[in-house]
Amino acid sequence: MGPILNELSIGIIGGTGKEGFGLATRWVKSGFSVIIGSRSFEKAIQAAEKVRGVYPGAKVNGNTNEPTYKSAEIVSNKIGVKKKSLCFNAPSL
Repeated sequence: MGPILNELSIGIIGGTGKEGFGLATRWVKSGFSVIIGSRSFEKAIQAAEKVRGVYPGAKVNGNTNEPTYKSAEIVSNKIGVKKKSLCFNAPSL
């Protein structure tokens, strides 16, 4: 993967479960910066800490869903991935 792709951040909306954990660990391992989103800020922080437990020093943070959506260049809802520039309407959060 080229250095430009590694500079993109990926947000996972609703990413505190096992699917989100699996996506986050794979993307962090590939060098991406990951933001795990949740309705609960505390759960998002715990999920990010869990990823850092597997990959110390990983570029991963937790936040609520709306800031995660707004700050990531690529957004996943744990099932599908979309580049934000392709999204014409923000999802209902």
